[in-house]
Amino acid sequence: MVEKLYYLLEEITMIVCLFGLYGKKVKGDILTTVVLVMNMFIFSLTQTGYIGEIYPVLALVMLFVYCLYEFRESIKLTVANFFLCIILITILQLISVFPMLVIRQFITDDACMLLIVNIMILGFVIIVKGKLGYISGYISNNKFLSILPIFLCFIEILVLLVQFKKYKILKFDMYFMITTFTLLVICLIQKWYESRAEAELKSHELMVVSMYNNTFDKLIDDIRKRQHNIKNHFNAIFSLHYTCSSYKELVECQQKYCEYIINTGRFDKLLTINMPVLAGFLYSKFHTIEENGVNIDYIVELNAKELNVPMYEMITILGILLDNAKERAELLETKNKIVKVEIVEDDSYIYFKIKNINDYMKINDIFMFFEKGYSTKGENRGMGLSIVKQKSLEYGFDILVENEKDKECNWIVFQVLIKK
Repeated sequence: MVEKLYYLLEEITMIVCLFGLYGKKVKGDILTTVVLVMNMFIFSLTQTGYIGEIYPVLALVMLFVYCLYEFRESIKLTVANFFLCIILITILQLISVFPMLVIRQFITDDACMLLIVNIMILGFVIIVKGKLGYISGYISNNKFLSILPIFLCFIEILVLLVQFKKYKILKFDMYFMITTFTLLVICLIQKWYESRAEAELKSHELMVVSMYNNTFDKLIDDIRKRQHNIKNHFNAIFSLHYTCSSYKELVECQQKYCEYIINTGRFDKLLTINMPVLAGFLYSKFHTIEENGVNIDYIVELNAKELNVPMYEMITILGILLDNAKERAELLETKNKIVKVEIVEDDSYIYFKIKNINDYMKINDIFMFFEKGYSTKGENRGMGLSIVKQKSLEYGFDILVENEKDKECNWIVFQVLIKK
């Protein structure tokens, strides 16, 4: 009975330690109670000889599953906190060796002595519980320490395999432990790669947001400067009659000056977009396209404040479509070097339309555009539109491509439809 109480206290100590590592208040809910009862039941089966000496492994597996469901954190944090809990409890048990020697002078019963030591460890964990979260946070943020659980699992597998090589016997409990630790290592490696990919994705997203937020700030700054200089522009227009020798020349000069003012503010309407990152991206992209000798004609009538597609992905999609349109327009004669952009909405959808002059295309040829590796630009090209197609399947938006007749020219229109 005393031995069962000792193991119960050890289980409670680990649960208290886990709550501390997660920075949460200990609660005795139904799940916690069920885990304690099940572990004590398994321990009883071990004592009676029904399942051999496999109790420690089963108890740890059950505690790990308990962590996943109780705290509902990422697998990386769960594994880190779980192994950290085991390490901390083991260290405390090793430190308690000296008190055990002192206690043995007064208590000869080993079970009672271990019970007292476990009470001491539980009391210590309760006292320092509030500071355990800092340890967990430090280890989770340290790349080297975060892979420590995988290293420990490898060591445990190697130890078990060495024992098998030495004794040529593989008991069920050893087989169970090897299988469990191997599966855990596989899961940890997979989750580690997933976490690294997610971290890289977040880093890319932050970089995109930061980059085009800065561009949006530049757009606002440019508009403020033009507003500040508007009085000077008016004065210049009013004073043109001093430098012009005829009425016709005056009209021409005023027209050119006004066209210049209008042209410098041609992208100001992008400021009406309620998504600074998107506005900043378009502002930067439009300038880049025009620097390559292609004119931009755009319409923006958008009140929505967010999209059902991540903004960094939307920038990738629009970047591909705009680059393709620009590259096609660069091959045309000067009067046809133009890319049209429309961003509009209705009650159900937000529409992004990219248009450029192109020969009429049959529907089969249009489908070929989205095949990976297909391109009219040469070898090792043709990845862009296949990426757009992949993104459409991933995020559930539609891509429409059609021919449109306008001013005796055929336009190829790529349209992205995103549900509100």
